[in-house]
Amino acid sequence: MIASKRFVICFVLLCQASFLKAQAGAVYSSEEAARRLARIQAIAASSNGKIEIQVVSVPVSQASPVFTSPQDNAFAVPAPGPGDSPASDMYARALQLFFDQKFDQALESFKILAASTSDLARRGDCFYYMGECYLRFAANAPAMRSFHMVLTCAESTKQDDALFRIAMDRWQAGKTQEARSFFNQLLATAPDSEYAAVVKNWLAQTS
Repeated sequence: MIASKRFVICFVLLCQASFLKAQAGAVYSSEEAARRLARIQAIAASSNGKIEIQVVSVPVSQASPVFTSPQDNAFAVPAPGPGDSPASDMYARALQLFFDQKFDQALESFKILAASTSDLARRGDCFYYMGECYLRFAANAPAMRSFHMVLTCAESTKQDDALFRIAMDRWQAGKTQEARSFFNQLLATAPDSEYAAVVKNWLAQTS
């Protein structure tokens, strides 16, 4: 890989959540859009400046936008609907705090929800964002503990994100074999992950 090469990723945010579609054509929610953006941001943050994120907002209707303008440096999470549970409401609020960069408040909200919810998928997602909050405070040890807790929640959608974070931590600590093990685990459990191409490239370069 050429060290000076920079990759620019344009992450397109469609302004109406009901119109957001995955490649397979299935509609996905604004919460899933937040997850996908966070995954790509994690890759960029671990690239030592070689990957740059450009967020592009594309309106698809005249309805009120779900996402704020990229210039606002915020990622708006819409309030849950009347049929959503209190846990969904709290999670949405915690996500909003996180994307508003109010990491201390977000961390406390995710902690409370992780301790109180019986939904393993939601709990794992909370542990993941707890880890991301800790990283913002340069608290690496509790961040890694949080990411490892994600791996105990089999239904969590954030397992590949957590594995990527753990592997990068091991690599940066000079523990290449440990990093390789976690990267291989990521590919085995989430072969369609957004991280797959990056991980395969890393494994090829360090073999």
